[in-house]
Amino acid sequence: MKKHTINRCLVGSSILLSFLSCNPNSMTVNGTIEGCPNTKIYVYDKEKALDSTMIKDEKFEFYNINCNIASIQIYVRDEKLFSPVTIYPDFGTCTVNIDYKNSTPFKTKFSIYNNSNHLAYNKWEEVMQKHCKGTYNEVATEKINITKIFIANATNEALKLDVVRRIVGFIDYRQLDSININQLDAFCLELDDGILNSLHQSKKKIQ
Repeated sequence: MKKHTINRCLVGSSILLSFLSCNPNSMTVNGTIEGCPNTKIYVYDKEKALDSTMIKDEKFEFYNINCNIASIQIYVRDEKLFSPVTIYPDFGTCTVNIDYKNSTPFKTKFSIYNNSNHLAYNKWEEVMQKHCKGTYNEVATEKINITKIFIANATNEALKLDVVRRIVGFIDYRQLDSININQLDAFCLELDDGILNSLHQSKKKIQ
């Protein structure tokens, strides 16, 4: 790998490490849903209902959400059902702002604040979208190495799985060398997720 690529990886990894943490305690989620009428909002752990509350004057709040849950989903059930907002629990108070007017059942416009897991995820996504010079395999190597550092230090399993699913879906396997393919193999082996493994194996077949 070229020296400038290694340096970028080191800089990116140091930023990610500063965000990755989770305290196994409780979390409060509050937020604003601009343009939403007074109605119920729900929080789920996958298919298990955890709590519900009323949205009043476009604001809501949930208390005592267990930080040991890998991820939660919040959404409104009404005539304009928007797709769930996934939150990776982190100790403290997390703020969610949802743009109700411009959300659809397929895409919810939202922002999450005061959550180290989401800060790390946003930083990882920023690195993935950055344009880098070099061959496709060299750029892929940088992105895979950043993801490797992320996975090694993240404590939230749902967050790690979402990150690897995205990079497996994003990368063109036909332009990767065997080292990068082996690293993707290692990601999938560690996380052991059926959907991820199926996607990975199907892309390897057309390599």
